[in-house]
Amino acid sequence: MKDKILEKRFKIIIFFICSILFLFKANMSSFNMYSIFLAKVPKSEVLTLGTERGIRSDEWGVSTPLQLYQSKNGNFSESKFIGTENTNLSVFGNNIPTKDITIIGKPFTWGFFFFGSEYGLSWFYIIRFLCLILFSFELIKILTQNIKIASIFSLIIAFSPGIGWWSVGVPEVIIYFESIIVFLYYFFLTDNKYRKFIYATLLIVSITGYWNVIYPPTQIPLMYLIIFSIIGIYLNDKKEKIKLKKSDLLYVTYTCISVMVIMYIFLKNSKEALNIIANTTYPGKRVITGGGHPGFFTLMRYIFFPLLPYPMIQYSPLVDNVSRFSGHITLFPFPLLIYLLYYKYVKKNKILFVYFLYLIFCLCWFFIKFPLFIGQITMLKMVPETRMEIIFGFANIIFIAMLVSEIPENIQRIKFLKKLCLMGIIGICFFACTWKMRLGNVYAVKTQFSKFSYLSMLFLFTFLVYFLIERKIKKFIILFFVTVLISGITINPINFGNKSLDRYYLHYELKKIDPNRNGIWATLDDLWVAKYILSQGYKSFNSIHYPPHNKLWLNLGFSKKEEYEIYNRYAHVSLRLAKSKKIELYQTDVIIVYLTGEDLKKLGINYLINRGEIKNSNEYGLKELKQIPEDNIYIYNVSR
Repeated sequence: MKDKILEKRFKIIIFFICSILFLFKANMSSFNMYSIFLAKVPKSEVLTLGTERGIRSDEWGVSTPLQLYQSKNGNFSESKFIGTENTNLSVFGNNIPTKDITIIGKPFTWGFFFFGSEYGLSWFYIIRFLCLILFSFELIKILTQNIKIASIFSLIIAFSPGIGWWSVGVPEVIIYFESIIVFLYYFFLTDNKYRKFIYATLLIVSITGYWNVIYPPTQIPLMYLIIFSIIGIYLNDKKEKIKLKKSDLLYVTYTCISVMVIMYIFLKNSKEALNIIANTTYPGKRVITGGGHPGFFTLMRYIFFPLLPYPMIQYSPLVDNVSRFSGHITLFPFPLLIYLLYYKYVKKNKILFVYFLYLIFCLCWFFIKFPLFIGQITMLKMVPETRMEIIFGFANIIFIAMLVSEIPENIQRIKFLKKLCLMGIIGICFFACTWKMRLGNVYAVKTQFSKFSYLSMLFLFTFLVYFLIERKIKKFIILFFVTVLISGITINPINFGNKSLDRYYLHYELKKIDPNRNGIWATLDDLWVAKYILSQGYKSFNSIHYPPHNKLWLNLGFSKKEEYEIYNRYAHVSLRLAKSKKIELYQTDVIIVYLTGEDLKKLGINYLINRGEIKNSNEYGLKELKQIPEDNIYIYNVSR
């Protein structure tokens, strides 16, 4: 009875907080990064808590501009947002609203259809956050049968740095994974035919959403975790509640056929775009055979995760990409060792054993090189070891939750001297591993505060592991929760509305020059202002080329394939004016395109933006329309 009351209170509190956030149009986008590139009208700030993250450019520079563009232009699945070429947005992933059958599996984008762009963006973040907590709660409740642990660890997952720093794609695919397990479990648990139908229908949404994320490096490891979880739950079902009855076959058929129909329509409509993606070097032609992980010791870099959101560590020369460096706080390898230490007390729990095997399975892929055919058969050839680490960390947190709930508390405690020795050994382990990575040395040199922060992390994680080994569960859970909260809660900002995007001088000029949003805009020597223009609902030629528009470059006369083929599935395009055209591959996902005035006309570009005045602009068929002195921006009309 107490557990039911606790569960209801927990869910009511979470619903209440998320409802308040939604009413105030809260979102966690870093779109205020555009203030680095554009000037704002004075006294036009909108309330924002926290700091925008430039490293999350796949969010504020790709995902969010497209979401806002779509919501202002009908949410069509095929869009001419770059101006001349149709772009299939259904293949873009699960976070872009599109009017096609895949919308069934995109519940986080439904707000853009019902509430417009401002509340739609809030819906995307708040409903996703709500679902992450609730489905994490339900999953851990199923696995542990412990409401208190499910409540706390659902928050640990939601605030994990592995979620916060990977805010595009990773939260969605984890939610779909969790919901598939939860809906399947309750489907088999109930005998009520109406509830079975509801769970079967919800499974259609979850499975469709899962495959529509279109990011194999996380989807494939989670697919195996689904299989491992189902096996573990079935083996642990001592009361034999989970049975497939003949009457269930009708619902199973309904779910399977519905998912296959949705997938067939999607593949039929998106065949060309998917072929282009499959033929890029990344992710299409990349082949992984395992064994390429940077090293055993780097799995212990979580010791620095509580410092990552804060300036003293974020700009270290060895942490050039905070998102890639981050992950979940796994306490690896100690949970696995503790499981073996207390095996005789937990061996009856088959789910715990199956998750232990899954973690070993991941470690094998990290450090053992397999024959190519193994990667092809298992589909792991599309899973880089460092990307699999995200799912490994997520599974590790669930493993810790089960471990905490399963090991009896009445085990004989370790004597005082042995405790000191044990803590010393744990501390030396952490120090040795961080030194091996040459991180401890870097983070301890410049200031006294850096030394203090490094030593603090050593002590913090030493005590965490010690509490877990000693079965001081309350102390462990409180310290673990606080550690994760410090590591994750400040990663992304909280904006109340997105009106700050309308406070730039450029916004007002766009409205004056192109009030009906019919023109095609382009920017010179720029990657980010073009994305801002897109977020305002205007067609922006060099905003985002996804999939790469190879035909477009062929039509302009670029005949050599290697001139325009890019490594990444994203093509960020920087334009430059020149007397003759050419293309340069600037970096793995950026191309520089030199165009003539005639090329601008062929592309249908109407308006051109440049920092500073273009000398001899008339030679390129350009006519100056407007200056924005605050940005040193010149806007030109491309004459026909």
